[in-house]
Amino acid sequence: MATNWDTLVAIHGPAVWATCCRLLGNRKADAEECYQETWLAAWKAADGRAIVSWPSFLCRIATSRSIDRLRQRYRQQAAIGPPRSPQHEDLAGLASDGATPVELAVASELSERLRIALAELPERQAEVFSLHVLSDQSQPEIATLLDMTVNAVGVSLHRARERLRQLLGEAN
Repeated sequence: MATNWDTLVAIHGPAVWATCCRLLGNRKADAEECYQETWLAAWKAADGRAIVSWPSFLCRIATSRSIDRLRQRYRQQAAIGPPRSPQHEDLAGLASDGATPVELAVASELSERLRIALAELPERQAEVFSLHVLSDQSQPEIATLLDMTVNAVGVSLHRARERLRQLLGEAN
């Protein structure tokens, strides 16, 4: 049976977009590229095989592409100088409507620090952390999606959290 891509994009496109934006912040061009790359990779990967869970499959690809983009962004910034200060719009979806400018600035700074730290994690740890914390996937769902045991997912998640604590603690 042929895949109806128009329907998939209509149903799952908003979640893919949200995943890209959540990880990449207010870098619309980066999010747009990752969104397109996600659908292209899904199209190539789905050719001739059945996808058990489209939402998980697409979320994994979007997460992986976004983390790759973060790594690229911070490598480029390191090569040209210190990172520019984050914009408060980076967390537009996470801050409450009644947040004060100070709260928005603090949230934006924390968001940017988390993105930088995620880019420093090993790929599998960053992927497991992002899928669990940012995309609300359960450990068994992640295990199935990444072809890991649930225990391995738990270990990766624990190591990612510990490393993030170190990285975020160093930035203080």
